[in-house]
Amino acid sequence: MSTACAGLRVVEISPGMSGALAGMILADFGADVVRLESPRGDPYLSVAGARVWSRGKARVALDMNDAEQRTRAATLIREADVVLTGVRPTTAERWGLSYEALAANDPEIIFATITGFGWDGPARDQPMSEALMQALSGAMTAQANGSLREGPVFIAPHSTAYAAALLAVQGTMAALRERDGSGQGQHVDVGLYQAMLVYRGIQMWEPEHHPEDFPSFPATTDPRGVRPLFNLNQCADGRWLSMGAWTPALTYRALEVMGLVDLLGDERFAGTPNFFPDDSARRDLLNILWDRFKERPMQEWLDAMDAENVPCEPVLTVAEFRDVGQIWANQHAIRVHDPVVGPMIQHGVLGEFSVTPGLARPAEATPRPAAAVSESASRWRQMEAVRGSGRMRAGGRGPLAGVRVLDLTMFLSGPMAGHLLADLGADVVKAEPPEGDDFRMSAPTVFRFLHRDKQGVMLDLKTPEGRDGIRQLVERSDVVLYNYRLGVEDRLGLSYDELRAISPEIIVCRITAFGPHGERAHRGGYDASVTAMSGMFLFQAGAGNPPVSVTLADISTGLAAATAISLAIRHKETSGRGQSIDITMIGAMSYVGGDAFPDFEGKSADEQVDAGQHGFGPFYRLYRTQDGWVMVAPSHTQAPALRQVTGIAEGTPPDIGALEQLFASRSTGDWIETLERAGVACADPNVDAKTFLHSVPELRANGAAVAVQHPRYGRLGQAGPAIRFSRTPVRIERQEPGLGEHNDKILGPVPQPGT
Repeated sequence: MSTACAGLRVVEISPGMSGALAGMILADFGADVVRLESPRGDPYLSVAGARVWSRGKARVALDMNDAEQRTRAATLIREADVVLTGVRPTTAERWGLSYEALAANDPEIIFATITGFGWDGPARDQPMSEALMQALSGAMTAQANGSLREGPVFIAPHSTAYAAALLAVQGTMAALRERDGSGQGQHVDVGLYQAMLVYRGIQMWEPEHHPEDFPSFPATTDPRGVRPLFNLNQCADGRWLSMGAWTPALTYRALEVMGLVDLLGDERFAGTPNFFPDDSARRDLLNILWDRFKERPMQEWLDAMDAENVPCEPVLTVAEFRDVGQIWANQHAIRVHDPVVGPMIQHGVLGEFSVTPGLARPAEATPRPAAAVSESASRWRQMEAVRGSGRMRAGGRGPLAGVRVLDLTMFLSGPMAGHLLADLGADVVKAEPPEGDDFRMSAPTVFRFLHRDKQGVMLDLKTPEGRDGIRQLVERSDVVLYNYRLGVEDRLGLSYDELRAISPEIIVCRITAFGPHGERAHRGGYDASVTAMSGMFLFQAGAGNPPVSVTLADISTGLAAATAISLAIRHKETSGRGQSIDITMIGAMSYVGGDAFPDFEGKSADEQVDAGQHGFGPFYRLYRTQDGWVMVAPSHTQAPALRQVTGIAEGTPPDIGALEQLFASRSTGDWIETLERAGVACADPNVDAKTFLHSVPELRANGAAVAVQHPRYGRLGQAGPAIRFSRTPVRIERQEPGLGEHNDKILGPVPQPGT
């Protein structure tokens, strides 16, 4: 059986979720991964996380702080294709892990790093915990974070760590492809801050002109959501459901089910679900809908909405989500016999690949001794190098230059995948129907971000001319990407078999909500409904609280699709074979739950946010100060220093109430100064996200913030590409295309029907 990463030799030195998850994905798809672990274990991984994210790897206990053992590691690194690290830059450099040092021995090495704010600059050694990154970047003060109170709110889902892991895989695959053409390696760097921007960058604009075109969130705020019929609703039995009626057509059907379709005759509600004359009209409609849902129990509403194909799902816990039939039908949950904890439910592999399926192999029970690196090095020396065609286009703007992607997607998850591939340098053509992508009108700023640096064509697939245009595009493409509801591709003549008949080496990535298998495979889903199912609404809400609305599923799925495509591109370049890929929203969300999703007998209770939405425990949480807030998040080595600063004796359980009184007695500035002087990681979370991105010089210097010249907005500041490449950097060159803007350039003049 062929694998996407066959022959790839990877050294992983990365405590915590991000690097370990990236290494796991590479191992699942056939890479030979050797994980070098501290002999003292990984303090940043729970038992569940360690058993899952170490699967398929050779584990070696090796102390990188010991000179002799570093020498052992160096013998292995010299044989590697990729070195993947997730430690602070100064620590890595102390261990001899920098691109310059590694490339001196092997010019073809790919050095993939996961950092905080990037490898370079004054913020290079900022603490790398997810909570601190969320605090420093302003995410905790954003309106759409499910806040149940005033002030910054702790962000519970592991979305940033998940994004960083998948971006690291994408960057590694792209750099390997480029290396096959150039013969040179490079440094691939993913900052946790940039990973966070994948989720929040759609909101962070700085236009030179017409700022009124970039509205912030509606003044209406509610943890249940602010978009009618795309939000949370409590039913008569106290259970909650989440709607996903984004389009006018879905809105009409939902209102028919509710007996409220006459509301659309009211001029205040005629633009539902996206446009309202003022915020009071939005609030009035929300209240009408919330009252109506309380008239019937949840299951009755679910059945009624299901009968009309309206996306509507129950709010579940992570454990309930793990038991959903579609999860098992599509192998997003699998049973593994782990040598340490026994029978275990784990995440499945990232997606379903027709030619290079992934395989989850149980983690080794214990790490091997340091001497085992010699065995791995010897094995690697005997492995035959695997190289691809490395088809490059002169003057390309990134490591995927020359890769052609046909983006047939709509809304958010699919366009996000295309956006990430464009940010790697791929030539992405966005094809739209005559009415355009719904987001052009309903969410123009989101559309603008998702489609920058894409070319745009308009094709009506209901006409012979449109179908001929699609055929031309497929013939010229390496990848076709779509996110239709299952079965629509067959009606449009876009199934994998039909596309493969046009282009035998084509890669086709299909994104669906619930996967191609199981009794609910044909059901549609949107961000609000799928995120509700995943358990993240309750995870973010905090202990004992009602669920809160947060948006994660669409972008998480786009990340998964782009990662899967990058793996398939690597295989195509090395084998000449295309394939079909299935990526699902429910599969992506199983990963975002982190170590809460796996299960085994005797598993400790999963981490839980407190009822006040402050954090996971006394030493990893927000505290109110005399004049604001402070996020305290010491590493395991910094905990003794925090105890000393706060006067808590070693071995004494911290008293949160006493700590709250202590932190409230002094200002945020005083606490930051005291904690930093003691070496304790902390941050002031009172940050405006938009201002932070565009005003911090090092973020512009490392490409996290960029500007593109726009015909209407002049110099348009925005979030830059999430991945930095030392030798083949990606440039953002143009704004989003107009509808059909590049038809003549790409297809030539297309005759209109009847001419």
